[in-house]
Amino acid sequence: MGVVYKARHVRLDRVVAIKMVIAGAFAGVETRARFQREAEAVARLQHQNIIQIFEISECDNFPFCAIEFCPGGTLAGLMDGTKQSHQIIAGQIHTLASAMAAVHAAGIIHRDLKPGNILVAADGTLKITDFGLAKRLDLESDQTQTGQLLGTPTYMSPEQARGETELVGPASDVWALGVILYEFLVGSPPFKGSSVQDTMHKVIVDEPIALRQHIPHCPRDLETICLKCLEKDPKRRYPTAKELTLDLANYLADRPITARRLGYLEAGRKWWKRHYPQVVTATLLTVLGLVISFLILTRHGKTESTPEESPLVQLRREEVSRRAELLMQVPPQADRQPPHPITYVDQVGPVDATAFRILDDDRVVDLRGWKQLPFGADPNSSFVTNITRQRLLKVKEVDTLITESRTTGDSVIMRALSNSANARLVSPKKLSQVGRQSMKVQQLHLDVKDIALRGEFDRHIRATYFGSLQKPEDLWFGVIGTGEAIRVVMLMLFPEDHPFKSYELRVAPTRQADPVPYTGPRIIFASKENKWLYWEISKPEAGYVYRVDWSW
Repeated sequence: MGVVYKARHVRLDRVVAIKMVIAGAFAGVETRARFQREAEAVARLQHQNIIQIFEISECDNFPFCAIEFCPGGTLAGLMDGTKQSHQIIAGQIHTLASAMAAVHAAGIIHRDLKPGNILVAADGTLKITDFGLAKRLDLESDQTQTGQLLGTPTYMSPEQARGETELVGPASDVWALGVILYEFLVGSPPFKGSSVQDTMHKVIVDEPIALRQHIPHCPRDLETICLKCLEKDPKRRYPTAKELTLDLANYLADRPITARRLGYLEAGRKWWKRHYPQVVTATLLTVLGLVISFLILTRHGKTESTPEESPLVQLRREEVSRRAELLMQVPPQADRQPPHPITYVDQVGPVDATAFRILDDDRVVDLRGWKQLPFGADPNSSFVTNITRQRLLKVKEVDTLITESRTTGDSVIMRALSNSANARLVSPKKLSQVGRQSMKVQQLHLDVKDIALRGEFDRHIRATYFGSLQKPEDLWFGVIGTGEAIRVVMLMLFPEDHPFKSYELRVAPTRQADPVPYTGPRIIFASKENKWLYWEISKPEAGYVYRVDWSW
């Protein structure tokens, strides 16, 4: 709607921004009215994080307003490739939410809040601007017809995307703040399609991917606050920016937040709301199939039960599928050189698994860098990565946390993705035996002296295996269970040109024992094209080796 010029106010001798209607003297009645509403909305607001308006007038039939000049660009520029701590990001959103609380208290809704409409003053202060689409709640009509779309699709709330103008209120601005927070943390907005229509469809239908799937170390409270802002139903969001401001203040002060985390029942409700037509159809077809099967089998004198997935397992399958698709969009990464100081010893020490309790365990084994090596080929040209994220509880007064990786291939390199400053590598000079296999071993040592007894902390590591998985007997990946672990989870990504043919979940009571088929409680999903495989064991036994064997 507008064009902005940098100018100097001669009488007051200060630099200002002159905003003019881009159509100039040819602007229509609606455009002039909207320009006037923007000026009136800003004039009603007095807040240090809202752009100031100095004057509104016309010159030669050209409407203009003089506003505060901000030379620091926009928030979009600050977000572009800039990594900041969670505390700093939360503090900046708290600043914006405080300003929007003043906007809502004045009876105004912005309706187009986005990084491009947040300016940066010379001293770094954030300033919300561009109230051209603002709605005043004290007017009988805001001159917007039902079905008319106002705003920017990526930051537009579902009710705006559906054209439900009667539902657009302060919670719509809260949605936009949630999108900005999500984008600040992840680096991209939660909903962005290949076209405007595709983006709006995602805004209306899709649920945002949990922040901790993008950034595993995102604090749960901050994730909870962000996802509450992004609730599809406006009634389930913070009602105004004031409530959001209070919860962000609680988070920044390490106080309990008021928003509750999404439980399994609520997650199931969301899944049901999105998929109930398909579920009803599938259920009817399943029941019909079971009835037919029962009649056929009864006729032949026997019956068999058909296991069915529960709604929660179906929800997990959907989440795993989305996560696998997302991970496969990012090329695999390998460490070619040891990233931490390395010490060679005659024999590595034991790993004390009893000093820590594993509260959460999640692994991604990326085999997309693997290839079959001909005789004499460079083993470094084939690699596999194992990325492990765990939440640990320290239960003994120990100074060092040891993580061990083993491979039958050429070599293994480990990297600490968290607490990397004090990480060091230890490797034995000779091979070790695991069952009947000779394996290369490397240990990653992390200093945990500063972790208090009964304190929780995260372990995030990546192991890169070179020249591995070349023989049929080597085609397995395993996890050593601990008695206190809540679960063992592994998502395996296979190369496009080498999907697996078959797989089997196996278990061995010790590293040296021969594995046998595992028949205990577990969850296993596989893609239709056999490009990824997910398996989960909810109650791993201490010292047991759980593994998946596969064939190419």
